[in-house]
Amino acid sequence: MTSSGTFGVHFVMRNNKQLNGKSPVYARITVNGTRCELALKEYLSPNDWNSGYGKAWPKNNALKKFNSYLEEVRGKLARHYRELQMQGEALTAAAVKDAYAGIVKEKKVEHSLLWVVSQHNTIMQKVLKKGSMKNYYTTEKYLKVFLSQQLKKDDILLKNLTYEFVTGFEFYIRSSPIKDSDPCTNNGTMKHLERLKKMVAWAVKNEWLDKNPFIGFQLKFKRKDRDFLTDLELSALENQALDNPMLQKVRDLFVFSCYTVSSRPSTSL
Repeated sequence: MTSSGTFGVHFVMRNNKQLNGKSPVYARITVNGTRCELALKEYLSPNDWNSGYGKAWPKNNALKKFNSYLEEVRGKLARHYRELQMQGEALTAAAVKDAYAGIVKEKKVEHSLLWVVSQHNTIMQKVLKKGSMKNYYTTEKYLKVFLSQQLKKDDILLKNLTYEFVTGFEFYIRSSPIKDSDPCTNNGTMKHLERLKKMVAWAVKNEWLDKNPFIGFQLKFKRKDRDFLTDLELSALENQALDNPMLQKVRDLFVFSCYTVSSRPSTSL
């Protein structure tokens, strides 16, 4: 927060709220165009009040002491204003008044991206299979390297996630493989983004993130047609020894389907 804001305190008397011939004194707080009043719960005779200067006429020690009290209030309000300024809080007259009154507003906990990823992976360990979890861990590794090398950061707050971050992460995966000998294909890149998208959507559902940065982003998978097994590959599968009865049954059903699907071309002459 910059120091170019405006701050002021002026004391006023409310004669329309008299009690036993005395009127209450208020501190009028102005901050960056906002204004509010703080009741000091102090009463003074209108004849003892100098409305032009916003203080009591110093006619006796009691009134001089009252003016000292007003300056003390002014100093405390100024201190709270500076504290809010240093903390980067929203600077309004009401915020300064609340700080003076000791009202502490509950702050919304701000989670980071890697915190969400870690939480998600910890919970999903008991839900997803090891192979799926391995893929999520790889996506997490890509995120850490991307944050470190491209953004020069260890982490990023969820509120700072943008569409630009998503597209930047996509380009990074495509152009910067973790293993030089194993670059990410288009579908591999989309899988990483799909996993990140799921974790971000999870954060939105938990109300840790207000806006989903994936809005407008499309995952573009390329369809890949698998080749048929050759007769040699099919024969090797038929003759493979399997100890697990369930795997034997699955293998037999698969081999049976291979011989019964009429669209399978023959490799024999």
